[in-house]
Amino acid sequence: MSKTKHLRLLFVLSIFFVVFSFTPKTFAIGVMTDFSNFQTNIPSGFFTNNNSFGYTCPTGIPASDLPNWEPWWNIDGITVRNDSFSGTTTFLCPSGNPFITATDFPYYFTHIDGYINHFGNSQYPVDWAIPHTFAYNLQKNDGTGTVFYISFDYLGGLIPPPPVGCVTDCFSNVLFLPGLEASRLYEQRLDGTEDQLWEPNSNNDVEALYLNPDGTSKNADIYARDIIKETNTPFPTGPAGQNIYKSFSDMMDDLVSSEKINEWKSYAYDWRKDVADIVNNGTKYQNDTVSLVGTLQSLTGSASKNGKVTIIAHSNGGLLSKALLKKLQDDKVAGRNNLIDSVDVLILVAVPEIGTASAVPAILHGYNQQILGGWLMDNTHARELGRNMLGAFGLLPSRAYIDRVNVSPVAFIDFAIPSNATTKLVQAFGSAVDSYDEYKSFLFGGEGRTDPAINQTNLPINLSQNLFSNAENLHNNIDNWVPPTDLRVIEVAGWGLDTIASFEYYPVCESSTSLNCTFTLDERPRFTSNGDKTVIAPSAHYMSFLGNAEKYWVDFKNYNTITRLNREHKDILEVDRLNNLVKSIINGEEIVLDTILKNTEPIDDSNRLRLSIHSPVTLDAYDVDGNHTGKICPLDNEFCYTEENILNSSYLEFGEGKYINLLEDQMSKVKLQGTDVGTFTYESEKVFPDGTSNISSFVDIPVTTQTQAEITLNSGTGLPQLALDVTGDGITDFTLTPNADFDPITYLQIMKATIDSLDLNKGQIKAFDKRIDGIIKAIQKGKIDKAELKAEKFKKFLEKKLAKSDPKKPKPKKLSKTDAQLLLDMLNKLLDNIN
Repeated sequence: MSKTKHLRLLFVLSIFFVVFSFTPKTFAIGVMTDFSNFQTNIPSGFFTNNNSFGYTCPTGIPASDLPNWEPWWNIDGITVRNDSFSGTTTFLCPSGNPFITATDFPYYFTHIDGYINHFGNSQYPVDWAIPHTFAYNLQKNDGTGTVFYISFDYLGGLIPPPPVGCVTDCFSNVLFLPGLEASRLYEQRLDGTEDQLWEPNSNNDVEALYLNPDGTSKNADIYARDIIKETNTPFPTGPAGQNIYKSFSDMMDDLVSSEKINEWKSYAYDWRKDVADIVNNGTKYQNDTVSLVGTLQSLTGSASKNGKVTIIAHSNGGLLSKALLKKLQDDKVAGRNNLIDSVDVLILVAVPEIGTASAVPAILHGYNQQILGGWLMDNTHARELGRNMLGAFGLLPSRAYIDRVNVSPVAFIDFAIPSNATTKLVQAFGSAVDSYDEYKSFLFGGEGRTDPAINQTNLPINLSQNLFSNAENLHNNIDNWVPPTDLRVIEVAGWGLDTIASFEYYPVCESSTSLNCTFTLDERPRFTSNGDKTVIAPSAHYMSFLGNAEKYWVDFKNYNTITRLNREHKDILEVDRLNNLVKSIINGEEIVLDTILKNTEPIDDSNRLRLSIHSPVTLDAYDVDGNHTGKICPLDNEFCYTEENILNSSYLEFGEGKYINLLEDQMSKVKLQGTDVGTFTYESEKVFPDGTSNISSFVDIPVTTQTQAEITLNSGTGLPQLALDVTGDGITDFTLTPNADFDPITYLQIMKATIDSLDLNKGQIKAFDKRIDGIIKAIQKGKIDKAELKAEKFKKFLEKKLAKSDPKKPKPKKLSKTDAQLLLDMLNKLLDNIN
């Protein structure tokens, strides 16, 4: 064998040891001089002609016949060397000599006894702290005749051969476990036809999925059948028929049709249930109950080319897989079965292993669970569905999450003067939940709150302590699960999309007079880019944090920018680079890393904008190409839907607030449109790559249904500037710069412009303008008391107008009660801020 071939083999081995080691480590490349651990643990009896462990020494093959034989090395199931014999020798493995000797490895790989040259001091990395399996195979290159086989690990343990008949592509079958809400649910109608309940066609379908307080289904006849490869929502919500598992399923089908694997199965399940219940009791299908354990077992043994199964799990399916494997591990210890030995690889994709912070507002408020703007499922129905859903409770942050993640999932703000909206929360928990006990107490309403009305989604419900205890037991069982040493675990996390890390309760003024403000509870999210829009990476990488898995990242920011798509958590298995990783693992090939699939945490080099508005105003963002992110409400339809066409952007409605997240270089402009009378506060937070940020605000800007505004970034300062069109005539009336504090002068000038737009006679407008000018002058002179007095006089005038009964025939160009109320509300807001 030539020197070039020797070097090529070493190169392949070096790649293997770097990429496929079970434990993430930094390897030093150097001369390996001590292999005594390997050498001394191989028993001398290993080198006899004993085929009881699959070892057969092929004696007596003449040199003239060697070109008809094909040898290959296989390391940890990965073929790392294919070669053909050349040269001359008398016999391969002559009688009395070993197939491979301890002194040969890793200096020699003795294809032909005495033929391969000494590798000498060739350099390559190897981690001897973990086991590796080495197999040598030899068969005639036409695929016929005896397969000579030997397999061992570096500690000297012998490995049984693969199933008889498998020579090449001896790859595992695959079991796929989908995420929450990614299996379709059905029931039979009275007329015998089938009704698909999930995905829902209306809120009535959601109601049919409601559960009892103990977590059991109110309708015992609901069954599962198939995973959602492509959504079949009845109305277009952007791309019709969104792919969820289609590309992944197509890839798996190709692996079967190309005979790389024998079979793959997906296991659809009723995701409303606790994963432990699914493991122990299976899932109801139309005609029978399908066991998860039985489904796994059906893929093992002779059904698989190598007798093994690889489990691939997405999102909640990862919790299901860990619960399954923990049970099988316990079964082996108890002597019930050894089924866990048939699982060789576990691939966890975007799994909230220790929970996700976004599950807290989702269950307490129905946050961000709308489908088609509430037409198919609104927040109210989503919260009622989640209230008793054990599957959803399993996604709540666990004790490990509270201990591991350095951001509290819940925070609270109150004012110096108690608001009575968040006051009890602050008194009970301080400014943030900072312990697991406090977190549980908050979920259960420990500050003394009562359950709100069903439609009061701005107020949190109290969670069931019994259902939470069930989820708590689940995480106590699986969070710190240690897989068998021969089970390879790979974790993949999404990165680069703004993901909820925490949410904050704060008081908001619901109605006001000049004397006080009536506050109500509101909430707003806090984000991190270290996630996939649903799950943060520290949760998806928890097993590697414990030292039990390899970890990878899918860089969504790069992927979406390159492909012009907007992939995220729910459709991460549509990402081709991720599917390539899965296929490489199944096929025993090298994992190819690039700018999208990475084995180190991506570096964020972009400024991010997090925009929010709290008011009766729409919020819409556009990039330079006119792509839109915001809410679409077609005039000819009764539903609205969210559009997120700007790359790596998101639109959310959370409580009374509206939020848009996007990269700074993707923003061209933001448009606002008034939908009612009041004021709006617009906030733009710029987050820098190092995590620091600054906030620019436009505070308490008066708004009516005519008001329009456009916000752009100043090319010189990079700060936002707001062009305000008070009357909606397309002409900018004011150009504003950010101001974190209430600006009474600007406020009154906008109020004056609002008065000028009313349908009043010139005399009335002039009189009202004079009143406003008087208040402005008093403030400019620092005479706040005098300004308040003038505002109060104007208020009394308006209140008298409102107290009068409506004339039978309203006179044209006179102040209407609607306009009077508008001006009165504006004056109250002014007085609230200057008092």
